[in-house]
Amino acid sequence: FRSLSCGGPLGCVVTEDGEVYTWAHGVPHISPVPSRVCGRVLEVACGKRHVLALKTDGRLVSWGCNHTGQLGRGGKMQEWRSRP
Repeated sequence: FRSLSCGGPLGCVVTEDGEVYTWAHGVPHISPVPSRVCGRVLEVACGKRHVLALKTDGRLVSWGCNHTGQLGRGGKMQEWRSRP
């Protein structure tokens, strides 16, 4: 693996090919079985119910719970797919 991160019930891994897979126990919208989320990623960091990923082009993308603004997008709407 290129990168691995865990945050409470949430796990996330970046494969050598830059593919991101997440899994979780008891987190809405995230499968307990590893599922591909996005590609072309260098590194990931997990919070308790959110993920930040550094893409190969330098962009930072985020997804997950956002009740305190942890996705860094302004506002507090949850987003369950990766986007800048």
